[in-house]
Amino acid sequence: AARIPVPVVQIEHILALLRVLRQRPGMFVGWVEAWRVQHYLNGLEQGLTLCGFEDAGGWREAVTTRRGWRIGGDGLIAAIERSGLTGDAVVGELVDIYIEMWEMYRDRGAVSPTPLSPGMTHLNDSGNIIDVGK
Repeated sequence: AARIPVPVVQIEHILALLRVLRQRPGMFVGWVEAWRVQHYLNGLEQGLTLCGFEDAGGWREAVTTRRGWRIGGDGLIAAIERSGLTGDAVVGELVDIYIEMWEMYRDRGAVSPTPLSPGMTHLNDSGNIIDVGK
């Protein structure tokens, strides 16, 4: 089945949101703690997956590996803390990972996993209506 290209403008909106989260995490999670930010990011990722964005798990793994994090059964936060980072630095690294993940997603020609449905109207990458046929 065909896939719907995700317009870059949508990814730019996600990146803008993440950059604000990076600057002002308390606006999004209240008391700023790494686990709260991780839960927010997980929820955002799940919501975007439900809306048709490709599952970002593989992208996240590529970014964390490139950044040198060895994630064990205790998770990403523990891996970051083992390096000696604490508090706001851990929060910043978490958000930076997601920013880099979405930049990679954008730069590598992200595609939605949602198949085009015959007889339905869809928008292409330029925002133009395309007809899949019946």
